[in-house]
Amino acid sequence: MAIKQRPDSPTNNFATLNPLVNDLGGTSVTFSEGNLKYDASQNPEAHINFNADSYFFEFYDNNASVNATLIIAGAEDGLVGSVDYPSVTNHSRIYYNGVIDNRGSANLTVNSGSLFNIPYSTVISVYKENKNTLILNSVATNDAVEINVSGLGEDFVIFFANYTSSKTANYIVNFGQDPTFGGNKNTPATVNGVTGPFAPSGDAAGTAGLFFYPPPAGAKALCTANLPEMTPTVNDDVPKDYFKALTYTGTYPTANSVNVGFNPDLIWLKSRTQQYNHGVWDTIRTTVNGYEFLSTDNTNAEATSGNAISFITNGFSVNIGQAFNEGGQGDDNIVAWCWKAGGAPQADNSNTSGAMTPYSVSLNGTLQSNYTPAGSPTVYPKRMSINTDAGFSIVKYTGNSSAATNSGSPVDFIPHGLNSPPEFFILKDTSRAGSWNVGISNIIDTNDRYLRLNESTNVYTNIIIRADSNVIQLDHYNVENTVEYICYAWHSVEGFSKFGSYIGNGSPNGPFVYCGFRPAFLMVKCIESSAATNHWAILDNARDPFNIVSRKLNPNDYYIENSDPSSWGCDFLSTGVKIRNNWGASNEANKTYIFMAFAEQPFNYATAR
Repeated sequence: MAIKQRPDSPTNNFATLNPLVNDLGGTSVTFSEGNLKYDASQNPEAHINFNADSYFFEFYDNNASVNATLIIAGAEDGLVGSVDYPSVTNHSRIYYNGVIDNRGSANLTVNSGSLFNIPYSTVISVYKENKNTLILNSVATNDAVEINVSGLGEDFVIFFANYTSSKTANYIVNFGQDPTFGGNKNTPATVNGVTGPFAPSGDAAGTAGLFFYPPPAGAKALCTANLPEMTPTVNDDVPKDYFKALTYTGTYPTANSVNVGFNPDLIWLKSRTQQYNHGVWDTIRTTVNGYEFLSTDNTNAEATSGNAISFITNGFSVNIGQAFNEGGQGDDNIVAWCWKAGGAPQADNSNTSGAMTPYSVSLNGTLQSNYTPAGSPTVYPKRMSINTDAGFSIVKYTGNSSAATNSGSPVDFIPHGLNSPPEFFILKDTSRAGSWNVGISNIIDTNDRYLRLNESTNVYTNIIIRADSNVIQLDHYNVENTVEYICYAWHSVEGFSKFGSYIGNGSPNGPFVYCGFRPAFLMVKCIESSAATNHWAILDNARDPFNIVSRKLNPNDYYIENSDPSSWGCDFLSTGVKIRNNWGASNEANKTYIFMAFAEQPFNYATAR
């Protein structure tokens, strides 16, 4: 018997269908041909998402009695849990024997043995048997359709769907690794006198992949060699140069120096074995004595005595304080989550227009002598630490509004300094007691919904917290006169961080959440009031270096670590997270969850755990 081989290698992996994804319903599925063929009533998904570059793939339909459907969707809509996919709005879909994205009847004849090839850039073009006539945004012919998908976002996901429930789909996909479709197309095509298989050409020449029909010039195979690098590419940086989760052993009553591997600007500590508060420090607020910590599990103003840390080269020093340095509790009894922003500013800004006071801003590790915030801020920060490579900034400001009320529209604008709108940003009063308000509008919608990090309750809608490319937009509530605030703001960065949402399915075989990297850190929160439990939860690769990942801490309480995988558990995979339980805090059926994740390794370089 002939041995079937695929050109995947440890250094270049092609997309396949993902057997971990069960988001679109159905229970009977059989994968074969290296997860390129499926027989199912289920709807499989490709395991590599892609951006708005130009890619090409082919699929072979071996069952004419099924209404075959191809869906190209925004990545957030690609993770829809048990929700029927066509009811989700932000996507483009192509139906054979159905409807094309509400643009008219497709009536694409599907004959057994039909082969379809799909070049993708800012449009989805579907060709049947290498036809080259496109009908643009109109009623399709039996040969081809084209759907414009510009504006869907930065990441897209591919579904191959089946909506004839009494039938079984039989498709074979070629993402560049098998132009014979499992031996079903052994006679190569001849196009313009050239016999295949065909490699990519033009701008994509030399990249991996072979196809039955020739890809358009510049169209690439969907494989790791063609995925973008991690966006922070300074000096070949990797994710652990910007974020790291680590554990250490307390040495109380002596001080303890902890090596992070870079100079952190935000440090979050929690005892794993004792019911001590969380502790958060940053290089904007923390002075020489290091007392200024905040606790995510309460509303207190920043501390002025007690537990203290110092920021040192490549890490931090815990200066005796027992809660974050307690000895005699076993090895690695404390966890630290550390982020790199732009470095520590050296002065307070006193200007209210134009350039900020020299050295009140540190941008990408360099103190700024002349920095003018973008946009039209109404409040000038006292200090800013900005890392545009990692999509993270810290902003300290003093409010100038006279009343803590919701005006119905944003009236105060705080600069964030980043290159994209923040998707997840935290606002906290530091000079007085106040909640940890969390803006999530750019993750799930634009309806000014927000959460509180110190609470397990559902979303709020009574104040305005949103952001655009230049400023965080607020009403008076978070900009009260003379009150000092701190803001931590993030947006997704390719291969390093991901902020998004998913819908639970209530099954131990839970949703797959695509990140584009193997995670080092995951924080999850249900946003619906009717959920069984709404606690925030944090998992990381320092406390769980191997799957299953189940050692959970809650930002909204001071309890010790919960390590029961039956109540909480997931796998950290090379491309994201697979939820492995049906507990309400991470996977209640039909409930929406938001998440923030930071990378251990981008998918381009990730290996098995």
